[in-house]
Amino acid sequence: MIRVVLASRSFHVAVVVTAALSLLSVLLGGRAVVIHLSAAVPQNRLPFPELCAVVGAAATAAVLRPRLWEWDRVGSHRASLVSVLCALSGILLPLVILVLGSTRLPADVPWAWQVSNYLVFAGIAFCLSPLLGPALAGGTTLVLYLGCAVVNHLVPNADEVLPVTGYPGPATHWTAAGLAVLLALAVHGHTRGATRWSLRLTE
Repeated sequence: MIRVVLASRSFHVAVVVTAALSLLSVLLGGRAVVIHLSAAVPQNRLPFPELCAVVGAAATAAVLRPRLWEWDRVGSHRASLVSVLCALSGILLPLVILVLGSTRLPADVPWAWQVSNYLVFAGIAFCLSPLLGPALAGGTTLVLYLGCAVVNHLVPNADEVLPVTGYPGPATHWTAAGLAVLLALAVHGHTRGATRWSLRLTE
């Protein structure tokens, strides 16, 4: 039973995607995408390790979706547990991208806030993937990521309201990050990785 469920998830693809983005993250670890829409406020930056990790989470949420969901949903509670473990693995795996990329930063530069930010958006990607399908979930996650970056740039102290922090940190939002991850795991446990509606969207 568990072997069949695991066989329906493309872990090898997730590992390859993570490895490729990890290499990109290391190469560009000291750089960032600059957001500077108004000279009246300080610019915001999206560090490449964080950006690559968020893209990795969206991609991993897509490739780890079950290909035999019609069978998984009528299985035992073990199928639900495996779905939760797949989601947890998919959330944690892209952390490698962020950690490796952050090794290129100076020793005195904090980057824990990037981990906090990443977990929020990884949780969103894995919450939405079973409900909206991989493409729409990934696109929505990236739009929210960029949107929060713009808000953090244009609105002073926006990170006091948003569950994410703008450059250069160092504030973290571990409660929001933890809740996002737990909600994603709950959604996967309930849906076992997909719904009829999300499958119809991808047909």
